Amino acid sequence: MTLESLRKVLTTPAWIELKQENSRIVKTLNSSVFHDMNGNISVNHLILYGFLNCPDDADSKSEMLYNLFTNGGARTTLNPSLSAMDKEIKPVISKLVSLCTTELSQLMQEVDGSEDYLQDKEDSIKNCVEDLLELNYLEPIYGLNARLDYSDWSKQSQTLKSISQVWYDS
Repeated sequence: MTLESLRKVLTTPAWIELKQENSRIVKTLNSSVFHDMNGNISVNHLILYGFLNCPDDADSKSEMLYNLFTNGGARTTLNPSLSAMDKEIKPVISKLVSLCTTELSQLMQEVDGSEDYLQDKEDSIKNCVEDLLELNYLEPIYGLNARLDYSDWSKQSQTLKSISQVWYDS
């Protein structure tokens, strides 16, 4: 998606700043934080940013995260369960961690001119993601199970305080 395509669709008065090149929303959307490898605005990156910043109930947030973990596949007969080894879990968790740390600092610098406090810490933060994922996400949710159906995964992610307080509490 491009900024131009958004301008064509988001035409209500609430989005008037989308037409102003130096507005905060345009600076935010133009940031590499929200772009994919092709330089387009990534819907999934925007969804993750909303996931972190918008209040919603744990059921809705669980379903949103599950859909991203299953590469955009909704909870259907095609995606009735989630494996601890599904290939999208690590990139999604990595992006969430980045959005809370280095990319947040980058956005503050690009949009508001703040100092980028975490730029020199990016490598060490990225190195911690693997441990964070294994020890503080996958192990508590999956335990000895290799795969959980959606309802078990959702229940585990919502009831384990170490998970729910990080991902679902607003």
